[in-house]
Amino acid sequence: MVRVLCDTDIETIAVEDPSSEVVGIISYFDILAHYRDADLDRGVAADVTSHKVIAISPDGRLDEAIHIMVEKRIRFLVVTEEGPEGRTPVGVLSTTDVIRHLWGPRWMWYHPESALTARPRLRVRSDRGTRN
Repeated sequence: MVRVLCDTDIETIAVEDPSSEVVGIISYFDILAHYRDADLDRGVAADVTSHKVIAISPDGRLDEAIHIMVEKRIRFLVVTEEGPEGRTPVGVLSTTDVIRHLWGPRWMWYHPESALTARPRLRVRSDRGTRN
């Protein structure tokens, strides 16, 4: 599970019981909180699962999700759908997801490789004698 979180850049995983009902989540924090007392190489998900699950439906409003996160002081909401065998997870909404949605698309802090080999272009404005 640690490998999945690290290699996929996912912050949390919903844990299901054999009938696919959500019974907990595992986040970076859960792993850190148990790193001394759990054998993370040999352990099972139940060893580090946080069993308090707060869920929202896929039809839930963003302002409702924000309100729940702030009121409960949590970073994740499990998005679940009600099925014939109980609540089944369809995703996890994080505070990072919410902030990214509110702010918009990511800004590039780095240049694509092609930009590194291209010559920069400067435009000289003759009206004020400054460069842009």
